[in-house]
Amino acid sequence: MLLADDPKVAGHGGPHPHLAPAFVPADQPDVRYHGVRGPLAADGTATVFDLAETALAAARDALGGVPLTLTGLAAADLSGRLCSGDRGPQLRLAADGAGLAVTLHPADGSPPTARLHAGPSASGAHAAGTGAAAEPDGAAAGTVVEVKPAGGLLLAPDTIAALLAAAAEALGGHPVELSTLDGVDWWAAAPDRVTVLAAVAPDGTVDATAYALDGTQVCALRGLRFVRTAQTLVSPEEAARWTASGYRTRWERVDVPAGTPTGTWAVRPASPIAEDLAVAVAAALATRGAEITEGRADRIVLVTGGEEPEADVTAALVAAGREAVATGARLSVVTSGASDAAGAVPRPGPAAAAATARVVATEIGTAWGLLVDVPATGAADAALALTAPELPEDELAHTAGGWHAPRLEHLGALRGRCRRPGSTPNAGTWSPTAWTRATRPSSAGCASTACAAWPR
Repeated sequence: MLLADDPKVAGHGGPHPHLAPAFVPADQPDVRYHGVRGPLAADGTATVFDLAETALAAARDALGGVPLTLTGLAAADLSGRLCSGDRGPQLRLAADGAGLAVTLHPADGSPPTARLHAGPSASGAHAAGTGAAAEPDGAAAGTVVEVKPAGGLLLAPDTIAALLAAAAEALGGHPVELSTLDGVDWWAAAPDRVTVLAAVAPDGTVDATAYALDGTQVCALRGLRFVRTAQTLVSPEEAARWTASGYRTRWERVDVPAGTPTGTWAVRPASPIAEDLAVAVAAALATRGAEITEGRADRIVLVTGGEEPEADVTAALVAAGREAVATGARLSVVTSGASDAAGAVPRPGPAAAAATARVVATEIGTAWGLLVDVPATGAADAALALTAPELPEDELAHTAGGWHAPRLEHLGALRGRCRRPGSTPNAGTWSPTAWTRATRPSSAGCASTACAAWPR
């Protein structure tokens, strides 16, 4: 919490985009507090350069505008929450020898997330006394870059970007990402053009310095450490290879013939949210001649609603699956809005219910019936699919374009072929039915003879 309301506090400091005016306790003249604005006051967006800018600005204000060296940045942690409600973090600066101990305090009062030291730096003299930027030992050739006005910032973003680019070039030009930064030297505001140089130290760290065109030093980044990204980036060739071994689900138009229901039917909602659709499905089944019962039945139809809790749906699906296996019934599930057959984005709740239903289907084998997805007003369509003669599909979706069944489609040159008794699917597709029938146990306790065959 800032000390602005403390009567022992006096206000100090000039304007800076990242800082509120300083407050100095009257009984602690060697301590200053700054409220923090800008990137550090927006959780999850601040970088180490935002911290360096803010700390340098506060230290420059406290020390009278002298050139500065800021260290300790490598140990700073900006990954956590710095703000609390509408309150941002604050900087505390305390006298420490010839410099200042600078700490960044989150607004919730938790321990400091950065402990830095700022002190006077040697003045930025002409490099080698030549009036031009001399090249440090081991540095890459200097590059002149344009610098846009920085809006009151000490470390111009264009200068920082040029220094990082020079450091990466000094490391061989490989794709790299910044890992840590030890410290920053600041001597003067950047002019409209600077020359940047970078040198690699024996330990692999890089120092990068920006000079004015007259050779005076402007700022420097010390102890830059990078990680190679070439090992994590996927080349176009590698991406193509992986794509060639991948699959996606597409929806194929199918016909669903009308049939006559047999046996007894129990239609149940997975949760109270699904009661209206369950009642409509039961009525549509009765219209088609199904005998509806509330007790033990030959066919169990579990109806899911919209965004009911996943735990409720999962519990209902597991219980229905166990009942189907124990009683010899067949379990089917009705969802609404779970598929993307019509090109729309599936709704999260129904999509999760459908995914769980597929798992239950795999577990209960021949006790599984059908997973059918229909619009909210599609109870009659659901009844048609549920009472259809024995279908070669175990999942269907109804849209304005009719009935669709999912197909697993190869993305690359390898073309899968399915062999299902009595069918000849299109080359390049793999029917989920063939897979489920090949992997779900049959009533005899072993896999059926249907299989999914792939070319060698």
